[in-house]
Amino acid sequence: MPTTVPAASLTGQIQQLLDDRQRHAAVLTEIDQKLAQISTLLGTPVVPAAPKAVAAKPKQSAAAAVTGPQLILDFIAQKGNPTTAEISQAWRAAGRTGEVNPVLAKMIKSGRLKRAEIPGQRGSRYLLAAAGKSAPAPATVAAPAKPAPKAKPARRRRKYSTTATDSILGFIKERGGATTAEINQHWRKEGRKGSADHNLSGLVKEKLLQRTPLGEKVGSRLGSRYTAA
Repeated sequence: MPTTVPAASLTGQIQQLLDDRQRHAAVLTEIDQKLAQISTLLGTPVVPAAPKAVAAKPKQSAAAAVTGPQLILDFIAQKGNPTTAEISQAWRAAGRTGEVNPVLAKMIKSGRLKRAEIPGQRGSRYLLAAAGKSAPAPATVAAPAKPAPKAKPARRRRKYSTTATDSILGFIKERGGATTAEINQHWRKEGRKGSADHNLSGLVKEKLLQRTPLGEKVGSRLGSRYTAA
């Protein structure tokens, strides 16, 4: 049904167009006068160049004539449950701009497509929601098992001729008792790290050694419970 334009509005538009035409005509007259002056100074006529022809718009291709959703539906029907990446590749190959994901989301929301997750992989597969048009779902391929982490090589422990316990007990038995400082000195001579204090406390707790304070001196004297200290 044609739209009725008020006469007052139409009259105003005509007057505006006439005013614009008069203004442009005045500008053209001014330009012609300046060109005439330049021609006089140069002694040769200055002819304005012909206006460039407007390039004709390229004809719309047959692919562009198809709507985006229809392009997706045709591709899914032909491909059979393609992935997001495959649909995006077909979208760009058809000369479409922008991302295809918003179009897919709208088609899922409208019920034209269904989305299925790919087990063990990123992305999704899409199938037609209309009955009789969906291709059979591809067989699910189990994700490859992750290789077991490599076991870290065991740290090589420095080997000694005897254990720490046997070394301490043997040293105390040989000397008939020893102070904490003497035991630690023997400990370091064997190339052991740290001090023997922790081991001494454990042996005292296990009642393999007995500790006797040195009185006013700092430290203790340790002796075996099975030998005279």
